[in-house]
Amino acid sequence: MHNVFVSGVANKQLSQHGFTLVELITVMVIVGIVSAIALPRILDRGSFDSRGYYDQVISSLRYAQKTAISQRRTVCVTFPITGGMELTTASNFGGACNTGLQNPTGTYPAGQTTYTVDAPNGVTLTGAVAISFDALGRASFAGASPLSISVSGFAAGNVCIEAETGYVYGRAVC
Repeated sequence: MHNVFVSGVANKQLSQHGFTLVELITVMVIVGIVSAIALPRILDRGSFDSRGYYDQVISSLRYAQKTAISQRRTVCVTFPITGGMELTTASNFGGACNTGLQNPTGTYPAGQTTYTVDAPNGVTLTGAVAISFDALGRASFAGASPLSISVSGFAAGNVCIEAETGYVYGRAVC
């Protein structure tokens, strides 16, 4: 605190209120930078949808493989033209996939007869082919192993499937 003479009276203290000009300008610059960087990311849902779908595809493929092992029957994964993926299972050991696979809670989604994973608007899969997992969990598909499936809008990784083990994982390059 400073003691100053005001109107000839000694030792009257002046109190300071508010911010300095430097503090105000610094805060305005920081707010401007944060809004220029963060706001476009918050408003664009596409990257969040792509990442969420990427994780959901990996989880669903792992679920298909684990279901094939636990039920000792073939589980098929198909990718319809409309986008997304559909999981079906063989009604008996060694048979063809002709029965809709239930989701992990043991039910079907409302209005559906199989476990489906729908792609969000603007998100597509590339490199996807029909996949079947046998009772040992091995994956069977056309093409080289590992199979690489990429999700549009999410460039950080691919969904990879090893044929001999059926192992499903995400990686930048398969």
